[in-house]
Amino acid sequence: MNKKRNAKRNYRPLYFFLGVVLLIFIWDIIYLSTEQNTFPEFFVTLGEMFKLMGKAKVWQALGFSFYRLILTTVIVTIAGTLLGLLAAYFPPVEQILKPLIYILTCFPTASLILFFIIYTDLTCYLLIGVVTLPIIYKAVLGGGKIILNRYKDPIATEGRYSNKNLISVVLPLSLPYVFIGLAQSLGLGLKIEIMGEIFISNNHFIGIGKMINDAYQVLDMVQLFGLTMFAIVAMIVVDLGVYFIKRWLFKKYGTEPVKVFSLKATNF
Repeated sequence: MNKKRNAKRNYRPLYFFLGVVLLIFIWDIIYLSTEQNTFPEFFVTLGEMFKLMGKAKVWQALGFSFYRLILTTVIVTIAGTLLGLLAAYFPPVEQILKPLIYILTCFPTASLILFFIIYTDLTCYLLIGVVTLPIIYKAVLGGGKIILNRYKDPIATEGRYSNKNLISVVLPLSLPYVFIGLAQSLGLGLKIEIMGEIFISNNHFIGIGKMINDAYQVLDMVQLFGLTMFAIVAMIVVDLGVYFIKRWLFKKYGTEPVKVFSLKATNF
C-alpha cells in the first residue's frame, strides 16, 4: 500500500507538468483560432508579464488592491466572527440571520458592482465585504456548533447561555474556525477586488484591475493579458498561502471541516 502511495506521489510532478503543457496548448489553439491582435500567444503574454513586473507602478497598483482587500477583510472578519458566535450560541439569532445570509450568498456579483458604482465611491470595499461576510460567518457558525456539541457537558455545568462560557470557552476555541473562514475568503476576495476595479472609471483610482481596464480602453491586448497573467500569479500565491494555513490549522487543532459555500448550509 505504501509503495503504491509513494508511486502516485512520484508521478505528481509529471502530472502537473502535463497539465501546464495542456494549458499552453489550449491557450495557443485559441491564439491560432482568433485574430492575433486580439489574443496574444502564451509566451508573448508571459514575456509581457515579466516586463510589467519590472515597473514600479504595477506593484503599486497591486499594493493598493491588497490594501483594500486586507482592510475590508479585517473588518468583515470581526463582524462575521461576532455574528457567527452569536448565531451558534443563540439559535434564534441564526434563524433571524438566515434570510440575510442567503441573499448575500445568492446575489449576483455583477449586479452588486453596478449598484455600488452608482451609489457610492466605496465599491470595492463593499463588494469584498458582501461576498466574504457569509463565508466567515458560516465558518464560525459551523465551528461554534461543533464546539458547543463537543463541550456541552462542561458548558451546561456553568450554564448554557452564560456570558462566561461565550467569552472564555466558545470564543477561544472558535479561533481556528475564524482563521479557516479568513483563509477561504482571501482568495475569493482578491478575485472580487480585481473584478470590481475593472468597472471603476475614476482616473485617480489605483489598482491592478483598473490597469487591466485602461489597457482594454486603448486596445493594448498584450498588456491586458500580461496584467491578467500577473493577477493570476498573485491569486495563485494567495491560494497557496490559504492551502498551507488550512493544513497547519488542521494539524495543530484538529479542526473539523465546515461548509461555507453550499447554499444548503443555511438550511433556509
